[in-house]
Amino acid sequence: MSSSQHLPLDSLSYELPQHQPLYSLLWRPIAGLIALSIIYHAYIVLYRLTLHPLSKVPGPKLHAASWFPFLWQTNVAASAPRTIEAMHRKYGPVVRVGPDQVALDGSLGWSAVFAHSTGSRPEFGKPFEQYFPGDTTSLIGAPRERHRRIRRQLAHAFSAGALAEQEATVTQYVDLLLDRLRTLEGEEFDIIPWLNFTTFDIIGDLAFSDSFGSLAGSAYHPWVLSIFQGIRGNALRRFLRHYPSLGFVAARLGLTGDFKVAEHNRHTARDKSAARMRLGVEGPAGRSDFMTYMLRKTRAGEAAMDEEEILSTSPILVIAGSETTATALAGFFFFLAQNPEKKDLIVAEILEAYPDEADIDMRSTARLEYLHAALEETLRLYPPVTVTPPRVSPGAEVGGYYIPKDTLISVHQWATFRNPENFHLPEQFLPERWLPVSHPRYEARFADDNRAVFKPFSHGPRDCIGKNLAYAEMRLLAARMLRRFEVTIEGQADWQSKQRMFGLWEKIPLNVRVKSRASARLNPGTVSRLLTSVNASLRLQSASSSTARRSIDAYRFRSHYYFSLPLKTSKNNVFLDPEIPRLRHMRAAVPAKLPPAKTRSYTDVCKKHCLACPRKDAVDAAATANLNHDSATDKAVPGSIAGSSPSTRVSDAERDAVIHQGMPFLRQICNPHAVTMQHYLNVANNDGSFNESVPDSAEAPDARPGPSPQDISDVLALLPPYHTAILDQAISALVPHEDFTALSLSASSPIPALTDAGYEVLAAKAVSIVAGLRTLHDQLLIGDTTFSGPHDIDEVAEVFCADKIRFFAAAFFRLTHVHFPLVHCATFGVPDTSAFLILAVVVFGASRCAASQHTIQAKSLTGLAEEYIFREVESFNDGAAHQLTLSQLQTIQAAVAMTNLMMNHNDWSLRERARLKRLPTLIFSIRRFQLTTAISKPTLDWHQFILGETAARIATLTAVIDWNQARMFYCPPGLSVAEMRCSLPCHREIWEAPNAAAWMVANEAVDQARRASAATPYTSISVLIAALVADRWSVDAQTSHLNLTLESLSAHNGSDEAGTAMTALTVSACQMLVLQGAHSSILRAISRWRELWDHVTRDMDPDVLLKAGLTRHCHENCTLAWHIAEAWLADPTHAYFQTIGHRSLIPISTFIESCEYQRNR
Repeated sequence: MSSSQHLPLDSLSYELPQHQPLYSLLWRPIAGLIALSIIYHAYIVLYRLTLHPLSKVPGPKLHAASWFPFLWQTNVAASAPRTIEAMHRKYGPVVRVGPDQVALDGSLGWSAVFAHSTGSRPEFGKPFEQYFPGDTTSLIGAPRERHRRIRRQLAHAFSAGALAEQEATVTQYVDLLLDRLRTLEGEEFDIIPWLNFTTFDIIGDLAFSDSFGSLAGSAYHPWVLSIFQGIRGNALRRFLRHYPSLGFVAARLGLTGDFKVAEHNRHTARDKSAARMRLGVEGPAGRSDFMTYMLRKTRAGEAAMDEEEILSTSPILVIAGSETTATALAGFFFFLAQNPEKKDLIVAEILEAYPDEADIDMRSTARLEYLHAALEETLRLYPPVTVTPPRVSPGAEVGGYYIPKDTLISVHQWATFRNPENFHLPEQFLPERWLPVSHPRYEARFADDNRAVFKPFSHGPRDCIGKNLAYAEMRLLAARMLRRFEVTIEGQADWQSKQRMFGLWEKIPLNVRVKSRASARLNPGTVSRLLTSVNASLRLQSASSSTARRSIDAYRFRSHYYFSLPLKTSKNNVFLDPEIPRLRHMRAAVPAKLPPAKTRSYTDVCKKHCLACPRKDAVDAAATANLNHDSATDKAVPGSIAGSSPSTRVSDAERDAVIHQGMPFLRQICNPHAVTMQHYLNVANNDGSFNESVPDSAEAPDARPGPSPQDISDVLALLPPYHTAILDQAISALVPHEDFTALSLSASSPIPALTDAGYEVLAAKAVSIVAGLRTLHDQLLIGDTTFSGPHDIDEVAEVFCADKIRFFAAAFFRLTHVHFPLVHCATFGVPDTSAFLILAVVVFGASRCAASQHTIQAKSLTGLAEEYIFREVESFNDGAAHQLTLSQLQTIQAAVAMTNLMMNHNDWSLRERARLKRLPTLIFSIRRFQLTTAISKPTLDWHQFILGETAARIATLTAVIDWNQARMFYCPPGLSVAEMRCSLPCHREIWEAPNAAAWMVANEAVDQARRASAATPYTSISVLIAALVADRWSVDAQTSHLNLTLESLSAHNGSDEAGTAMTALTVSACQMLVLQGAHSSILRAISRWRELWDHVTRDMDPDVLLKAGLTRHCHENCTLAWHIAEAWLADPTHAYFQTIGHRSLIPISTFIESCEYQRNR
């Protein structure tokens, strides 16, 4: 190649590629990516703020645009409770707290999202892996069907029976805690670790039969010590799950230690669970623990829970059952320290209830109303868990906003419980807001509090399975600790405000001092301060109102027993505090004793229904003491009714006295051609018995008159006969022209539901009833092919409005209550009245009314009402057993009333459903909740009396219904006489007292009569029957009946309780083929009962006896029992004995007719 052909060197430099820096090559793509990212995120933000389905939901724009603020506040800064509270205050009950998350106030969220799903509303499910990886196998994170199966298996571990077994374990560690605290007496120490030691040791023993040994060693178990660190780690994991890049940075900076601890804790807990599993079902202690129930197999022999489910669920049970309880107790003592007057009230209540600390147990502490109210208020102001784990929306409208599918929804308890729309004075610690209306410390200013939003243990099918155990633990530990020690906390008012929330509170030390109660009694200064506080509170209710005067009166009376203060006396009167306004024109609050010249003799005090109420606190062993027999001479004590030796047979005279008594009432009531057994009452002018304090018909609300001065005769007409003696002195001091309303111990009606205030309560309850019946109706139409409901469910709203409820309730109390005194008149219609009881009273009342459009509509809803009520009772039976509240007892009362109504109907299918389905449900309930042993103990607390007496009456009247079926239809009784150890019904004067003051006076008058009697009182049905059938019998003629009421005698003679008990015993003996051997004992017992009855009723005014309702006919049941026994011995082939469970009244009606025919011959 020639030189001319070569290119010049400088030209080559232009053709070769030039070296360029890397950044110059990448900056354009990077800039493009950044721009695209900015555009994308700007679009996302714009979409979330304007086009997103949640864009119309109010809330902070920053939270709607990005997850970062909410996640940071919840999981890192741990300030979410107060932040969400502020949001709700600003934006309302529905707040958008994240791009795809909504916070609801409990007033909306509990019912709309967390309640049981129905056929018309889809389920709001759980988000997966919300708590830890693989949480879908655990109780807390499982899908719906798995959760149901696990919870069903675990429910046995939290049942009433299990709780009774667990009490010994709980008490053991409470004893150990108190022993440890005694060693610290006088020193200042942090109470937080000791509460954690106790609750973790308890749950360790209950779950694995192996405590953590914290109390024994006075130190944390390593796993327990790291639990909170692990919870904080789980919070961090939830934050980093949304920002994985930050997780990488945090790991490099060593900020994920808590996350590692969380994983370590989970594996440690699984190892402890696995070790327990290897020991088998019963475990090392030879008793049932939580693991026992998880390991048990189903009836088909299959494992109810697999290994992974057990290993995942066990740690949750430990943490949920310990740390939260310790937190609540810490808050309880903190709030008491900040509110010393409240602490004094609680201490006074405990000291009055338990003179001896050894008497404190888990069951009895449920009756400490003010203590329980203080615990409820603690859970409101300091919920151990401030937010319920979220649910996932299926795509539904909530609170007026459409919540799209997959949106997370949560209810923040902290914000809900401090919302002024839900609670009056929400920031203040005021236990009075939880007290029932009948409590002397009740304050009407809290009547409008929305208690339905108070769900500290969540709500619905996934609520806390161990809440009953938690309540029992808290009450027991708090009562024991305050009974033994004076607990003081100095300063530390900012203890709560300094804490952060990582799912659980990050508690700081709470330093306390304890001093043994023996050297820390209430001093006069403390008591004076307490009474001053009480007076001020009561004056808030309006010192001029009769309600306030009665409350002051009742509390002043109670205070004497609480504090044993020196009393100022004036002649026959006593009062405590001169600063308390006395009843106007009256010289004393409570008479110390009845004026000697005007005191009625005990034979006049309660002649209405016998004399002297049975001692409720006496033990059943007293039955043997009833036999006033002289063993040395083997003779009857002079003045006795009868004395019989084991060989004594029933005399011919005794036999004639019984069989010559006719049974006209039973002939009428057993008419097989009537539609119902109540037909007799309808045609016989209600058997001549009426509750005359109730008008013939309830007035329309627009016609209700205002209050007006009462004539003194009107006042006295409201009172029991002996009550006037107490007021004689006060009345004599009255100026004639003065306003006598000052002495009124009753409102315009003794039944709150029939008053103006009660009308408003009924209106509110009507909304709940209508909604519940509508929901149930829709469920039955979808899921029950056998259901044929009312033709028009819209009739429900017409029937169950306040006006119609008042009308039918008035009919019930005027016509039915006198025969069936189940419901407590003086508290029916207060705000706490169960809607289920109101529903039952309405349906029962409608059955007694003349035919009209609304009556027919009400009767047509009987089946729906029955199903609605019994579903609620069945939910009690299915859940963990616990001490029933008065509202829950009233729900069971409603079921008793409905069962009685069904049993009285002559429609075979209706009665059969009642006998084979409803009655067994009732019997299961009263056994499960131990109502058959319910003792109504002497108390100064009216509400406590109502609670105990209601429980006893539920059990007694359930037995009456059961035994009535045994007699009427010759079927085996479901309840035995021996198990009926509950208190006998008290006097009607006591049960019907219109308020606490009248109740105290009635109680005192009856007690006077009882003290005047030398006879040992009968305490229960089983005790009386044991005495009647005993070989030796000798009862003083003048005093034997002083311990029995007409109600108790009628419950024992056998008319309705397994023949109401004697007839039931007779029927059982016939069916078991043992009557031949028991014949003499049964007839002798019937004869003895007859003589008791004669002594009780011999001198009774006929008009007074008339007020006893159908009770006055119960001697005919005794006659029937006698005839059944003799007929079976004479001719076992009689038609009455040939079929078990007659399908109609014809056999019993024919049997009675034949007996009457033989008598007339």
